[in-house]
Amino acid sequence: MRSSLALIVAAGVWLQAAAPGQTPQTPAFKGRVDLVTLDVSVWDRDGRPVKGLKAADFTLFEDAKPREIVSVSEIDIPEPPPATAPWMREATVDVESNDVTDKRLFLILLDDASFGSVTMHPTRLEQLKDAARQVIRRLGPTDLAAIVFTGDNRRSQDFTADHGRLLAAINQATGVSMPAELASSYAVTVLERAVGALIGVPGRRKALIDITSFNMRWTTGVGHLKTRTEVMFEKAQRAGVNVYTIGPQSTLVPDDWEDWWFRRVAKETGGEWFGDLFVEPGVAERAVERIFTANSSYYMLGYTSADLAKFHNVKVVVERPDVTVRSREKYYWPAPEPKKPAVEPPPLAKGIVEILPDTGIPMRAVAMPFATPDGDGATIVVVTHLRVKPPGRLRDATASQAEARDPDETFAVATHLFTTEGASRGSKSRNEQVTHTGRDVIVESLSAVTASKPGLYQVRMAAHRPAANLHGGVYVTVDVPDFAKRTVSFSGVLVSLSEWSTIGVRDPMADLLPAEPTTSRAFSLLDRVHAYVRVYQAKGRKPVAVPVRIRIVDDHDRVVLGRSEPLEPGRFTAATRGADVRVELPTATLPPGAYLLTFDAELGDTTARRELRFTVRTR
Repeated sequence: MRSSLALIVAAGVWLQAAAPGQTPQTPAFKGRVDLVTLDVSVWDRDGRPVKGLKAADFTLFEDAKPREIVSVSEIDIPEPPPATAPWMREATVDVESNDVTDKRLFLILLDDASFGSVTMHPTRLEQLKDAARQVIRRLGPTDLAAIVFTGDNRRSQDFTADHGRLLAAINQATGVSMPAELASSYAVTVLERAVGALIGVPGRRKALIDITSFNMRWTTGVGHLKTRTEVMFEKAQRAGVNVYTIGPQSTLVPDDWEDWWFRRVAKETGGEWFGDLFVEPGVAERAVERIFTANSSYYMLGYTSADLAKFHNVKVVVERPDVTVRSREKYYWPAPEPKKPAVEPPPLAKGIVEILPDTGIPMRAVAMPFATPDGDGATIVVVTHLRVKPPGRLRDATASQAEARDPDETFAVATHLFTTEGASRGSKSRNEQVTHTGRDVIVESLSAVTASKPGLYQVRMAAHRPAANLHGGVYVTVDVPDFAKRTVSFSGVLVSLSEWSTIGVRDPMADLLPAEPTTSRAFSLLDRVHAYVRVYQAKGRKPVAVPVRIRIVDDHDRVVLGRSEPLEPGRFTAATRGADVRVELPTATLPPGAYLLTFDAELGDTTARRELRFTVRTR
């Protein structure tokens, strides 16, 4: 079984999964089980973070009594340089990696359940979606974000750094028709599950951005929703989650934290609320800027509690004029949950069973859909890159190469295919031989799985290194076109540094692919790189000419290559109705930097597009 945000938090009619039980852990610094950790934001009167504070600048009260602050860590994440071209923020990234350690995590919860035909403000969904887009545009290149919905999670997106996929998930959201009371229940249910799903996910501070129109009076709201929200506050503390709410709620309402759910959720979790979304221009932009600043500059305090096993009111004070301190104001002792019998996953599943992949083996992967010969499905070709470090035993610098070489190893690699609802659609496994040379060894494993229908899928690659008992995983989202019905469509983009080998056993993939694929997307001036895409026409129709536009732009959106390639009907094969287009990347003449290659085709009212981001190195 895999853990997916869509699978865990969805409350709609399509998904019925609850968050798995978690063994609670006391929030504490490593090595000190009697310390409670608290993340704290400090703002000046102009809304800028106050930096450089020391332990002596803070006073912490637990139940109105001062407690000793043992440790203060200042977190200051520098802002990434601004994108110099729009595509650098929005173009799809085709290669995913499992480099997820120490990344900022942002979970966007979009309340589509409140905007169906029978609920309030059905025409306002676009404004909520635009607020979500503002979050994506503000993400840095290494930030990870995920999107879930309160109603329809068929287009949800697990954590990724691919801004293009995140925007696609938002753009395709539609309001879900349901009674207002049911929509309110979903708003609370999904928030509760989303926070619970993040328990155990590594990271200092995680931001959950709830973009919603839902609100209720806390003291007069539905009893079970209030109770479950209070449970969520405890989970937020355990998961290190700050909840930020953005919505149309009026800021003219008296600031009664105890009476309004929209505000209280943010306050109890150390987040912040932002209202007037539908009536005041610029609310979303200002809210997102504030949220990202809060998650770029803050403090982690460690203090000794009078009693770790009790509930406490907590307050943090900085004795400076015109300073605002924002943090959680309550400490919840997580009561032990009943232990459930643990089912040990098999070795080739350990790397992929969590929301974020296992990083024990550095990996990256690309998944490329191709039409099957019968035209009713797709073959998803997956290239998995593994960086294998040598066992690391000490070597005598004077030893001979034969004496110093580590023994060869066998790695097990598996390809698992899932729908966005979490249903398995098959898996394939194979062994890869690794010959050690004393340095890191690169292995690129090639596999394929079959998708019987078009739609959005997730490929999860798992690797197991038995000799060191290490596991790794990497997750790739792939959108399979309806090759059989679409007037024109593209396969995935295949990048190759070499042709198929003519020596030894012929790879079975050579019958499907025009060249040997690679996951490399950074090239030197001396590399000879080809990119291929296969153009398909609909099943049962006589092929016609298709013009394909090919363009490469640099990181300032300047065109460095542009041409059109007409595909005549005779180039389309009878078996797959496909024709290949190849372009050689002009790496030898391109200055070092980032580039975007695009393929575009138009046939009648149907358009198709594929993108490839790549980099030219200085050497």
